[in-house]
Amino acid sequence: MPLATAAGGPGGASVPPGGAGDDLTRDVLSHFECMIEAGLAGIWDWHVQDNAAFMSPRLEEMLGFAAGELGTSPATWRQRVHPEDLPCLQQAFRAHVESHGAKPFDLELRYLRKDGATVWGHCRGRVVAWRGATPVRMMGILSDVTELRRREAALDEIRDLALMAAHDLMAPANTIAGGLSMLQSALGGAIDDEARQIFGMAGRAVDQLRARISAVVDLFRIESTEVAFEPVDLETCFRDASVWLCDEVARCDGEIRLDPLPRASGAAVLIGQLAQNLLSNALKYRHPERRPIVRVDAFDAGPDMVGIRVSDNGLGIPPEQRERVFELFHRLREDTALAGSGLGLTLCERVVSQHGGRIWVEDADLGGAALLFTLPRGG
Repeated sequence: MPLATAAGGPGGASVPPGGAGDDLTRDVLSHFECMIEAGLAGIWDWHVQDNAAFMSPRLEEMLGFAAGELGTSPATWRQRVHPEDLPCLQQAFRAHVESHGAKPFDLELRYLRKDGATVWGHCRGRVVAWRGATPVRMMGILSDVTELRRREAALDEIRDLALMAAHDLMAPANTIAGGLSMLQSALGGAIDDEARQIFGMAGRAVDQLRARISAVVDLFRIESTEVAFEPVDLETCFRDASVWLCDEVARCDGEIRLDPLPRASGAAVLIGQLAQNLLSNALKYRHPERRPIVRVDAFDAGPDMVGIRVSDNGLGIPPEQRERVFELFHRLREDTALAGSGLGLTLCERVVSQHGGRIWVEDADLGGAALLFTLPRGG
């Protein structure tokens, strides 16, 4: 039944009877309904006290019915909801009513078509008329998201397959690395300079392969982690990351300087990974003629966000590369001595994006590169 039904009639908006105002209101509501249904969404209108529910032709079509075939009984509508999802629907409705509309009625459910097929629908609505704390009328829309769900399921399957492949590849990579080491030790002084060079090239290639496999696993872990926002001490995150990298710092006679840092809001595990990757990246691309120094300080990012700057005195990042360094598998330098997984800054960008922040590159006062990022401010 269309939205613009007779004045006062169930299923439609209350329209003043007669006159130009009546025609104008009907025209507006009719156009409103057409716009919604043009977006492939159906409209539902439930008169709670009258126990009558009306669905637009588009909504009934989504469920495989002809216009008007579903009737006006709410019980008929409930029968179209998948039995396993009906409690979720009822819980969402109760929460919406008990909060007097403060909690949104917004959820995805499975629905049963007339032919028995299952479709996914995104159902949104709100109580538009109350009698005290009692709902009188509720209206909303239903969008078919079945294809979106299918694509998400296919992507999940691809992710699972890639993750399994990454784990399976790590075992032979470790075997090759161990075999090379054992062979080199067994040969001892019997190998000449050319053989030693070949062993070195093979070892670096295996290390790069293992680094890339580990980075792929980290990327999948980050993307599958749902961010539960809670206060995070950024100073602790960077201090812990510095401790984790202490061997590398000692090897290159480097220094990590931590200024006082604010608290952020987000997932401590992911932000810890972010800190570790940024510090590791700064140490890896150090300048050969300078003792590596990395500084972490805060900058003003506004009232709702905190800003962190990780600066170094290393090789720097050319302006033309500053956007591409966050791309998947993009490597700033191809020389094998510095080759990484090509995922380090990609992981950083994903973590920051998951938290609603942004990350970018600038010149550093120390002479190298500065990685700046923002995160939601913590309590």
